[in-house]
Amino acid sequence: MDTLTREQLLKDIRDALNHLEDPTYLRRSPLAVIFGVADRYDTPSALRKILTEAIERLEPSPKAPSDSRAWRIYESVYYRYVEAYDQEAVARQ
Repeated sequence: MDTLTREQLLKDIRDALNHLEDPTYLRRSPLAVIFGVADRYDTPSALRKILTEAIERLEPSPKAPSDSRAWRIYESVYYRYVEAYDQEAVARQ
């Protein structure tokens, strides 16, 4: 069995996030196997849920300053992938 490198895992995550609304792509994503959802009838929605919940867990504490680095990172990732804003719209946020 091949060892998954950190670089490959990051690439797979980035690719899946960039295709979050593409069920055909998500069904074939290596992440489906890694997260144990490859054999499910709802593989795309299960993988989408795993990825979006992971992003939502990045949300900083409400006590964190709204202009903190943590909030900027979270909002960039959330709006880009969960809300599907294009990169220009995210940059304007």
